[in-house]
Amino acid sequence: MAEPVADVFTPVPNDLQRLGGMLASRMQANVEGYLEHLPLKDLAQSFTRAGAEHEGAKKEDLTAGKSAGLLLEAVTNSYDYSDDPQLKVVMDGLAKLLMSHQETAGYIGTYPAAQRWTHEDLSSQSVILRSLMAYSRVTGNEEALAASRRLANPVVDHLSRGKGAVADGREAVEPLLQLYRATNDGRYLAFCRRLAQSSLSELNVENDLYRFVSFLSGLTDLYQLTADEAYIKAAESGWKRIHDEQLSVTGVPLSKEDSDTGCLTEVWLRLNLDLLRMRGDARYAEQSQRTVYNQLLASQDPDSGRIDPCVPTDGLKKPTLKIDNCAAAVSLGISTIPEMVWGRHGAGVAIVSYQPGRATLRLRRRATLQLYTEGNYPTTGNIVLHVEPSHDVSFPLQLFVPSWAHSFVAEIGATRLSGKPGQFLTLEREWKKGDTVKLSIDMTVSKLKDSRHPGEVAVQRGPSVLVFTRGDNPAGDLAAATISPGPLTLKADEENEGSFALQGRYEGKRAGLTLIPFADARKPYRLWIKAADSSPGQ
Repeated sequence: MAEPVADVFTPVPNDLQRLGGMLASRMQANVEGYLEHLPLKDLAQSFTRAGAEHEGAKKEDLTAGKSAGLLLEAVTNSYDYSDDPQLKVVMDGLAKLLMSHQETAGYIGTYPAAQRWTHEDLSSQSVILRSLMAYSRVTGNEEALAASRRLANPVVDHLSRGKGAVADGREAVEPLLQLYRATNDGRYLAFCRRLAQSSLSELNVENDLYRFVSFLSGLTDLYQLTADEAYIKAAESGWKRIHDEQLSVTGVPLSKEDSDTGCLTEVWLRLNLDLLRMRGDARYAEQSQRTVYNQLLASQDPDSGRIDPCVPTDGLKKPTLKIDNCAAAVSLGISTIPEMVWGRHGAGVAIVSYQPGRATLRLRRRATLQLYTEGNYPTTGNIVLHVEPSHDVSFPLQLFVPSWAHSFVAEIGATRLSGKPGQFLTLEREWKKGDTVKLSIDMTVSKLKDSRHPGEVAVQRGPSVLVFTRGDNPAGDLAAATISPGPLTLKADEENEGSFALQGRYEGKRAGLTLIPFADARKPYRLWIKAADSSPGQ
């Protein structure tokens, strides 16, 4: 169906791109170490215990429906990218599990009758609906679409009964609009408009941060389907409040509940990707990178694929294969990584992240474009882009310039252009086969501060926040380290790629400190480090 507002940024479809480098290895670990080992029998038993209101039912049994929904969407995204037959088995199994437990009235879930239609249960129903829609979209499975309609109808009926239930339904807006797109049934769009209108004047981030961020994503969809500027302005206003007041340096909104971290990481990433899609604004590209390269990837063990959804900023990660809502949300977030790399941008093409890889895009004048990226981003900022159109064609190539980069230079033959931090650098020309763009991105090192850590700083290099880890550092209390005053100078460790040496102090004496990306830390580490020249505030 034609939509009143077109995407400004449209990611390259999963089947038309292949990533390399760190992001590819993390996606592979997510598949081979986590998703392909999901204990479907245990999930099925959780449904059985919870459905029978068994005395032995545990809390995780009650939330198994939501976990299964998040995992189904993660597996579906990953299968859409890889076409892996093993993933298809898991994907079909999860979809069958959910649909086999759909009641005659349409309900799918694991909450007993007395706890149904609470905001926790409505959140579960919304996630399950979204996952079935993703499964139907990727596989063309009509049974999943029919199950989605049967599930959506009681959700809408319940939420239409009174004011008290409206706030609990905000998470349902996005999946209901996906169902509207698939069925063209105007009831879903009309309901979402009524729900949104009743909520716009009462948006309160303090009540439930997860639901609030989910609703903002729903508002971006409503804007696309209605062209009503009030929705996108409310979404952008809510985004700004979180960005300015509650965002951590690792790219996740701060919640009162530490257990929400993995869930908030995924939903915040999704909101930034939605706003990037609708607005094409570089600030949303910036935030999606901050979240992925820090909080999201730090929640995953890079080798085993195991997940710690509540990864601390100081201490030791404890990744496991345990299935819960927030671990499943981290896996889902990793499966969406291809959406933040490259795509159509207005009349041209944009590159948002500089991972090695290749992509195929279709341009106007029946041109097909092959993009190839070489480099080792974000370890280094030396990138080579190969631009290969099927025939000579003019279009703007938009290159994202991170706000942290003190220098961003693009060279095409004898032409040398500099980008402005926090914007897109536009290269408008007639592109020919064999054209090459060389990028030099300064992997700037800086100190980050916030009011919650007075007297301490975090160190950022490029998009990555670094942590002080044991490694070659002095044994003992990591809190005894201090960063010296003045500009920071990191020296790359030639023997250990991704490790950096920084001159500082330990227990009052000069010492070399070893720093590595938060995303790569395995041993005990510390993100916030004492600094002699630190003062609160950004």
